[in-house]
Amino acid sequence: MSHPLNRYSASKDIRQQMVTGSLVGDAYALGTHWIYDLDRVESLLKPASGLQEPQRDTFHVGKHLGAQTHYGDQALMLFQFLRANNGCYHGEGFRKFWVEQMKVYRGYQDTATRESITLLESGHPYGYASDELGGAARIAPILFWIEDPQLAILAAVDQARLTHQSAQSLLVTDLFTRTAVRLLAGEPGSIMDVLRSVRDERAKQIRQASQDDVLVQTQADIRFFDRSLENALSYLDRSPRETAMGLGQSCHAQHALPIILNILARNGDYRESLQFNSLVGGDSAARAMLLGLLLGPSPFLLSRFPLRWRHLLI
Repeated sequence: MSHPLNRYSASKDIRQQMVTGSLVGDAYALGTHWIYDLDRVESLLKPASGLQEPQRDTFHVGKHLGAQTHYGDQALMLFQFLRANNGCYHGEGFRKFWVEQMKVYRGYQDTATRESITLLESGHPYGYASDELGGAARIAPILFWIEDPQLAILAAVDQARLTHQSAQSLLVTDLFTRTAVRLLAGEPGSIMDVLRSVRDERAKQIRQASQDDVLVQTQADIRFFDRSLENALSYLDRSPRETAMGLGQSCHAQHALPIILNILARNGDYRESLQFNSLVGGDSAARAMLLGLLLGPSPFLLSRFPLRWRHLLI
């Protein structure tokens, strides 16, 4: 029997904290994003002072303390689109809006973005088949604006297909959105408990589902999540450096998902989780946004944001 998709019991303020948690995570990662040299990352994050100014030789030239990476900027685009449409998501409309925004965007455009613009302008319904997690990282605005859980899940996966049309990326998007929905509905247990429950349910549904299910269409394999979780748990007692060396630092889901699961399984608080994530190096921003998504619904989270972080994001 499928788990009922209950409407959120969480207030709009709690859903706002989910968005804030995701965006602050992105801003926290800006200063060390895509730096793979662990010695350099550690030197930049000592002392652990929170947000960092991005380095001149990184991909975020022109960005400053408290700004978003390109992942965060695209999440804000989705938020703006939903606000302009009174919380209604229209896939074709968002894709058109996104292309218009990205063609004049002055921040970094990664491969998924550039290739997706080309594909969409050529008449393709969706974008690039990236297996990274930039599409999944945009989930939070969907859950703020769309209160119907089923519509929220469909919208979250559809917007991810804009730039990350791969089975692994869409599997992560689906599982994390469903986990966030359950947390917002007040399901008891830890984040990892809820995530495991979502995994079990989706495994059954994928076996029985029709071609209308996007995960069936893309031949998503739940064993990818299982392998990632197994790898994540095998490094629970390791340092950030050891975790980075063992699980990987790259943008690809095969490295990013185990790192995210490892950090969630440590049951650290929000700031500790962001700090550990940044110390791993590599594509810390997409990971931080997904960590913030699931850590965000906590009613105690807002008090954990230093005031200077919040002020920098206004």
